[in-house]
Amino acid sequence: MDTLDLHACGITDDGKLWHTSRSVQSSHVVWSPWEEVKAQGMSSLHHFVKVACVSTRREKDGSSTDKEFHVLAITDDGKLLHTSRLVQQNWQPFEDLGTTLGNTGSFRNVGGNEFRGTLDICVIVSVEHGDQRILHTTRSSNGAWSGFEEITQSQLAGFPTSFTSADCAATFIVFLFGGLHVCGLTHDGKLWYTLNFQQPIWLPFAQIPAKNTPNAFTDVSVALAGGGLHICSQAEGTVWHTMRFLNPPKWQDTFDNVKEHAGSNPGTFVSASCANLAGELHICGLTDDGKLWHTFLSSSVPAPGWQPAWHPFEDVTALAGSPGHFTFISVTGDSGTWGPIGGGGDPTCDTINTCIANDTLQIQTLQAQKASTTNSARIAQINQQIAGLQQAIGSLQQQRQEHHCP
Repeated sequence: MDTLDLHACGITDDGKLWHTSRSVQSSHVVWSPWEEVKAQGMSSLHHFVKVACVSTRREKDGSSTDKEFHVLAITDDGKLLHTSRLVQQNWQPFEDLGTTLGNTGSFRNVGGNEFRGTLDICVIVSVEHGDQRILHTTRSSNGAWSGFEEITQSQLAGFPTSFTSADCAATFIVFLFGGLHVCGLTHDGKLWYTLNFQQPIWLPFAQIPAKNTPNAFTDVSVALAGGGLHICSQAEGTVWHTMRFLNPPKWQDTFDNVKEHAGSNPGTFVSASCANLAGELHICGLTDDGKLWHTFLSSSVPAPGWQPAWHPFEDVTALAGSPGHFTFISVTGDSGTWGPIGGGGDPTCDTINTCIANDTLQIQTLQAQKASTTNSARIAQINQQIAGLQQAIGSLQQQRQEHHCP
């Protein structure tokens, strides 16, 4: 029987990297004891500061096979290392991705998710003049890496300011049509969102709209679950959550204070990460005393107007033990099995209509930001981005008319 587990990778204040997993056995939840992640031939000199863990499936003949667990870790000297293992096997030797994919600078943070066996990774890298940019790369199910792409270099996406954290998640928006959602956190603690798809290649970066946005977030984590893109971050000592509904595209009006909704207060949170497991959204967060806590949403499918129902926090360090004082956490869920992609509807019309809806939502978000700023340079940038989106919508509407789309 193929069981699905929730995995957590944590870094302790001595720079060591640890892993535990949460499984459900006969309706009873079990956390495995912590194990130190020690790749073959690993130098004991590595001191880790950031980590992202992702569970994928290997592919054979268009369908999924064995689960593969990946760890991407950043060292205090700015290296980005990758290791993986199959179930019940040893960790593979660490691969230095800066060397493998081209040394682009000093790596500062990392995030990632998977879709149908492909691993999507977004990293923060320091470049000239002290700026920190977002780079993206993919690893296919056969183990091949793509080259780094700088997301913030896109003319339409723009570059709000220097980033400190980023995460990404890919999905098929419609039949055979993929999109990469990217959320980034800038030095001033603001959350930004962009989407990569066909018309245009990248949407402009826009701040995530909400009525009760905290003053300054730290780190960001995203997950696709239940028909929405969920965004989780820490600010003001608590974990916050919002989401972008995918169909039709719409932002949740507010950020949820997860501690308030869960009805429990473990303490002051300093780090948080979220993941999808079998359609449910799970969050693991660290408190300032180095403990790890876990909560999750009910499995109800969200829609505009939906109210989240969070379960009370459980103390993972009491259930799995504690190898030390944790300083950073990443969480991922095993992906389910999948087979060849099915069809349905007119893929061309579905693609065109989805692109128009996403462009329109991004214009609305940019217009709201324009109304709230007096910065002439930012207003000019927003006007340019809106003009580019309007041009793209005009082209899409022409395509829709020529294709006789509803």
